[in-house]
Amino acid sequence: MIKPRCGSGGMMNFAVSDEDELAAIQSRYRTSEFIAQEFVEGIPCSASLIGTGDDACVIALNEQLIGVPGLTRLPFAYCGNVTPFVTDRKREIIEYSRQIALEFGLIGSNGVDLIQTENGVVVIEVNPRFQGSLDTIELSCGMNVFDAHVRSFQAKSPYPGGISVLLQEYPVCQ
Repeated sequence: MIKPRCGSGGMMNFAVSDEDELAAIQSRYRTSEFIAQEFVEGIPCSASLIGTGDDACVIALNEQLIGVPGLTRLPFAYCGNVTPFVTDRKREIIEYSRQIALEFGLIGSNGVDLIQTENGVVVIEVNPRFQGSLDTIELSCGMNVFDAHVRSFQAKSPYPGGISVLLQEYPVCQ
């Protein structure tokens, strides 16, 4: 799987099987600025979280809609998401995402994209920014994600009482 070094939405993501296919894509788009990663089969999903740099809380799990016929002709284009994502891998996704947020000291609203496979979950990328799931989280959880984002930056390090105090008025939608 190759994707551009910058951009979003899976608009130029391609599955390639050999050097010739890679060269053809690079010449068509006149760039060699692609990131290569293993192609993983499964259910695309994400964890949305709020971090303070020292603490993090996953506020929602989301199933990602990728390459949905009728919504796009691009096989890997982001088409939206469903919140909450109900899965038996919930704890695993939450723990991976929280550990990533702590390791990178993420602050504010962030996302971790994953693929749920038959054998577990595989982290695909980290998005240190608002995600496309913002609207579905707010609608399904009744949470003001922007407010939580702003408050996470205003928090002293560590936030007095922990992230649970920062988010106490909001339901977590997992």
